Amino acid sequence: MYFEDLSPYYYPVVGGQQLLMIGWLERGHAFPTGEVPAELVAKLRAIERSPYPQQYRCALTRGLHYCHFCKEDDREASNAELFIPDSDVPDRYYATTFLTSHYIEAHRYQPPDAFIRAVLAVDLRRPYDAIVIYDSLLLPPETMRKEYEKKAKDAENERIDIQLTEKQRENFRRGAHLRYRKWLDENPL
Repeated sequence: MYFEDLSPYYYPVVGGQQLLMIGWLERGHAFPTGEVPAELVAKLRAIERSPYPQQYRCALTRGLHYCHFCKEDDREASNAELFIPDSDVPDRYYATTFLTSHYIEAHRYQPPDAFIRAVLAVDLRRPYDAIVIYDSLLLPPETMRKEYEKKAKDAENERIDIQLTEKQRENFRRGAHLRYRKWLDENPL
């Protein structure tokens, strides 16, 4: 799926916030190439692996999106997006795929300078929850409140409808409960 860098996100965003696409490359569409700071890929990889409460990963997919530039039998794949806060403009975020670090390493992709600054400015010691950011960008506040009240209650009662190991179930319950309860506590009626 191709989107030009810095184009608006493919779902409408609510409020005055901005969500811009970065690194959505596909064969048949030219993209900028060149040098990037040496620490950019390492920082992106660290962001990809960051667990809750420093979670930048969201918009998980049910399938995989493969690199269109690599050979069939040796392709990188992505099943999620990263939401990176802009370091220069408040209420602006960048939506990028897990393939962006691969595109930079393997195909010399050069993302826009503003995105590079944003990635390098990420402080992985500070709490950040891309799922809450994602929801706040796409859901009206009253809908988000209803959803989070239900999800917090379900997480507290361990109503998890997917097949998980006991350890995964406990981690999911703990993380989900904290995420939804924290947002509700920080956004009282």
